[in-house]
Amino acid sequence: MKSIDKFYSNLTKLSPTTLWTKIKYPKPISISQIMKYCFHSWKQYAVRLEYNLHDYQNHQIPMKFQTFRRTIIITIAAIINISFLIILVIDPNLIGLPISLQNLNEILHIQECRLLAEFAICNLLLLEHMCFIVFKRTLCYECHVNYIFIKYFNYNDSNLFRYFHQQYSRFILIINLFTNMIYKILTFGLTIIFIMIIFFTIKSFINGHYYLQNIILFICIAIFVFIHTSYTFGQLFISMKHLMFSIEFFCLQFKQLLYHLNNILKRKQRQPQQQINHSNIMFIDCLFWYYFHRPYLKLYNETLQMNYSLRSIFLSIELISKCSIIFCSLFYGRQIQMNLFNSLFILLLLSAFGSSTVIYSLVSSFPQLNQLCCSWLSSYNAQRQYYLLQRKQQQQPNQLITGNHHSFTNNRRTIRLNFFIQTLSTNQFGLTCGNVFFINKYNYMQLFLLNFTLILLFYKKICL
Repeated sequence: MKSIDKFYSNLTKLSPTTLWTKIKYPKPISISQIMKYCFHSWKQYAVRLEYNLHDYQNHQIPMKFQTFRRTIIITIAAIINISFLIILVIDPNLIGLPISLQNLNEILHIQECRLLAEFAICNLLLLEHMCFIVFKRTLCYECHVNYIFIKYFNYNDSNLFRYFHQQYSRFILIINLFTNMIYKILTFGLTIIFIMIIFFTIKSFINGHYYLQNIILFICIAIFVFIHTSYTFGQLFISMKHLMFSIEFFCLQFKQLLYHLNNILKRKQRQPQQQINHSNIMFIDCLFWYYFHRPYLKLYNETLQMNYSLRSIFLSIELISKCSIIFCSLFYGRQIQMNLFNSLFILLLLSAFGSSTVIYSLVSSFPQLNQLCCSWLSSYNAQRQYYLLQRKQQQQPNQLITGNHHSFTNNRRTIRLNFFIQTLSTNQFGLTCGNVFFINKYNYMQLFLLNFTLILLFYKKICL
């Protein structure tokens, strides 16, 4: 895991030419190491528990302070952060805070810090609700995504074709490059803002505007807010990129299944029509049930397990995305002059919206691949039944007796294949946004276009 971190950090120090070469011709990255990295991110940003997969598999997560230490610290910081923002929006004088939203506007030379505080409150409440659901399911041993981590912790990279493995490595490099860059820019900007606010409060104390206990209280609160805000950036970017890694890996597995299916079905097309016999049909059927049907059912089952654990997360992602694009349009419409700080805030809001859009784009490819698979199998099934019917009509009367056994076997395989194709067209292979809707290309594009409607609606209603 440390070697991966070192590799990612060194990636940003390369020259543009060397970086382009590494992205175009990437070295294969170990999938098992990526899965371990994803599990570490899952523990840190989603569950907030310190446990290992062996304890989870045996239903023996230790109930001790070491396990819940991260939960306690982050939850306390979240309560302080949300309470501070609510007091800041309502009235800072309730607890004698030496700073107000108007002061923040003057320090950062921006307008409407209230919008940013309101967005932060909505965002933090959604994230805390999401983490509580995942935390509860993990303690009840109902978080099935852990079983997926268990399976792929010792994944053999040779099981994935070299082309798909190279494509996956390229995807990881590109996503890491952008997410790490945005995360570092926002963290650096947050640090500058924190220093400026602390300097302003100390200057106010020196000028005799506030008492010492008010300054000490505010600095303690500001430290907790800084820590939790940095942690929230990790939730929005670091954990999001690992979610993208997991989804893209399952997409590539599905594409590899389609590649196997295409090769199986092409066996029939490569043979002349007069050379196709019952043995060829039986052989193709055996290849299909062994090399496609079984792996497909396994992948479908793993996707179901992942969906059960992630559907509440996708609902939170969608709500955060809608809030970010609405507040971004409102905040941008209130700015008189752009500078470093309001540009950073707009980057934050747009990045939250962009990351959710990329995730939904990846997830929506599952139903598309499944539909393609269904189309290929329907075409093959029609040709197969046409051949069997033609063969039966060409049989001589003395061959009908010996062909009864073959006919019974073919009918059984035909019924099984028909039932599988019917199930394939309605099984909703993919992920869902909570219990609200199934994520496919149609819903994805519908939600994407709805964002522009929301922008125009709120911008026209409030900013004009």
